[in-house]
Amino acid sequence: MSRALRQKLPHVQLLATSISTSRLFNTSAILGSGHNRWSKIRHEKGAADRKKQAERNVLAKSIAFLAKTYGPDPGMNKQLAALIQQAKKSGATKTFIENSISRGLGRSPDGAQLENVMIEGMTPGNVALVIEVETDSKGRSLQDLKHELKKFGGKDAGSTLFFFDQLGKLVFQRPPSASEDTLDEIINFAIGQDAVDVEIGPEVEPQPGISENAETPAAVVPVEAEDGPAPGEIIVWTSPATTMSIATAFSDNLGLKQISVGVIWKPKDDMRVTVEKPHIVREITDLLMALRDYPEVSSVYANGVPGDDIAEEDWARVEDLLDGK
Repeated sequence: MSRALRQKLPHVQLLATSISTSRLFNTSAILGSGHNRWSKIRHEKGAADRKKQAERNVLAKSIAFLAKTYGPDPGMNKQLAALIQQAKKSGATKTFIENSISRGLGRSPDGAQLENVMIEGMTPGNVALVIEVETDSKGRSLQDLKHELKKFGGKDAGSTLFFFDQLGKLVFQRPPSASEDTLDEIINFAIGQDAVDVEIGPEVEPQPGISENAETPAAVVPVEAEDGPAPGEIIVWTSPATTMSIATAFSDNLGLKQISVGVIWKPKDDMRVTVEKPHIVREITDLLMALRDYPEVSSVYANGVPGDDIAEEDWARVEDLLDGK
């Protein structure tokens, strides 16, 4: 990062980025190898499925947020129209889009009125949770989810919001081959709009046979790594009240392609909880999977981070089940 860039916004992050079958033991080796290969493929498929679902959740929430904020008519809401077009390119069905818009208007897919409910809890290992729910029966959902918390070793904590900041989060596509002057312009514009922070991910490495100017496939709604944006992304953090005005300003004045938009609960950096034991990670994963299986849960946020002894792939399973990473 240039010295001038640091002076403009010191807290901005620019992130770089042979087998014989003549003996019995040989036959056993073949079986073992086959089993290991099957396990690896199954694990990789599970991880890919979780990531795909996380991406769909981001897209659905962005559509709902835009419909709620500026109305459900794409003809009058150009940001919603652009996101719907992106959803269609990604293979989203008409039903998926309509249901996302309905939720933004506070209605379930069958037309029932929805109420927003928040549950503040703790996982095993005392990681704080904020669980957002959209339900047509507040009492039933509270009872069911508190039961799930207890069943999987968590608890209803009363209040955990002080572990988090509520912020607007705008994710844009980084301009290909952007110069430092271009990035400076983006940062200066963010400062002028009173953005809270800006994070610029590393440039996407061009793939052989793909033009640098080719449009990024809309099927990809990247979920950023814990330490910053995914390659090819710019994240602009805002106050909740200014989220939509800043999103509009960025799109209108800089022409940046918007990937997602919403208001989230971001863990405070100085109040994160380190999870040191692998068995606690497994328990947290089981709890989060149970919460995600509950159809009325819309978002789950947590303030945990992995300790040195936690395998990267194990923590990735946790991250795949959380929002606002």
